[in-house]
Amino acid sequence: MSLNYVAIKNEIVNDPMMLGYAGKDDQTIANMMNSTTGGGAAIIDLKVVDKDSFVLGIAPQIYANLSSLTAAKQQQWRDILGIINGASAVDVSSANAKTLLSQAVTDGVLTQAQVNAVTQRIGSRAEVVFGAGTMIGFMDVAKAMGR
Repeated sequence: MSLNYVAIKNEIVNDPMMLGYAGKDDQTIANMMNSTTGGGAAIIDLKVVDKDSFVLGIAPQIYANLSSLTAAKQQQWRDILGIINGASAVDVSSANAKTLLSQAVTDGVLTQAQVNAVTQRIGSRAEVVFGAGTMIGFMDVAKAMGR
């Protein structure tokens, strides 16, 4: 992924979350931007989740709640889990995955909190601003600041 150095500079100079970048060295600023704790961290939506994490995150809850469904719905969810188990990863940002997870909540086999647990996580300020998986290095800070 290509970093937007103008946007990095704007983040540092404007400090919209008041993290205190001013007067810090490049490594400290990079560490602050990459921290998943503190004022810059926030919930981010994931794009792709590996199959094992996804299945382990939802299957126990779905199976635990199947008995409250009709036989047809029980089979539907068993089939869905079988299909998911054959994938290598799940694009949880796709319309199909969102529809499926929404249906799981509607059917009562998952709660919204359980869906969020497999589709979101706490991200660093860099990830909040520039996307999941973004890491800012001290050299990126230096380049953005023209040093």
